[in-house]
Amino acid sequence: MMNVQLIGNTYAIEPDILKHIENVNFLQNDTATITTAAKQCYNKEFDYKEFFKKYTENKEANELFIKRIAESGHTSILEHASATFLITGVSRSLTHQLVRHRIASYTQQSQRYVDMEDFKFVTPPSILKCNNEAVLTEYNYIMNRIEKSYKFLVSELIKSGRTEQQAREDARFVLPNATETQIVMTMNYRELGDFLGKRMCKRAQWEIRAMATEIFNIMSKQSPAIFGKESIYRGPKCKNLGYCNEHKSCGLTLKYIRPVKAIEEPKRKTWLQRLKDVFSI
Repeated sequence: MMNVQLIGNTYAIEPDILKHIENVNFLQNDTATITTAAKQCYNKEFDYKEFFKKYTENKEANELFIKRIAESGHTSILEHASATFLITGVSRSLTHQLVRHRIASYTQQSQRYVDMEDFKFVTPPSILKCNNEAVLTEYNYIMNRIEKSYKFLVSELIKSGRTEQQAREDARFVLPNATETQIVMTMNYRELGDFLGKRMCKRAQWEIRAMATEIFNIMSKQSPAIFGKESIYRGPKCKNLGYCNEHKSCGLTLKYIRPVKAIEEPKRKTWLQRLKDVFSI
């Protein structure tokens, strides 16, 4: 079963700063870090201790400042804060998609060092809920057959002179995308917002969309000034843009008007009719 945990967030651990702060909760004050970094742009001399003290004690002002700057398009300041997640119970199929988001750090469970005998696997809901019971039976049969093949290969490769690690290293080639894995991911807030915008979209694959939604729910509580329904990053990218820029819209948000004019007449009628059905217009 998928599980997402926030195991690290932006911290300020400079001991000297502690003397100036009465509320030690500032250690998790990501908005103070972002505001301090941004404000030094406008000052000839920069005393980070004084700045941090000032901006830690006025969280609401920080949040308004960050929102105003970010909404002007200057989202680079959000890169000064980051979050680290431990993600378990997901498939290798999901992590293959996840690592396409480049500006991030990943550390994944190794199939070279971890014995994958009796491996767990993820089953898509469409297979679990299929009316034809033979579909789930076939799926489980294939997984069990792969497990037996993996054990056989490891055993025979060891007999042929390979070390246990080397045997696992080669036997893992038969393991499926469904194999359950775990991964630690660290992203700065700007990249995280971009990730959520893309992967919370209804056109995203179901598993990574579920994971992105869980991360969004966590960050909405952790950093509500930056992640949330009324914040900088509101979830799916259509919520941030105010329109859908996907070629095939789900209809959740009105599509940007200019692409509509470029659509051929028959397709435009179909698309406009779909909007009427969704929004009752």
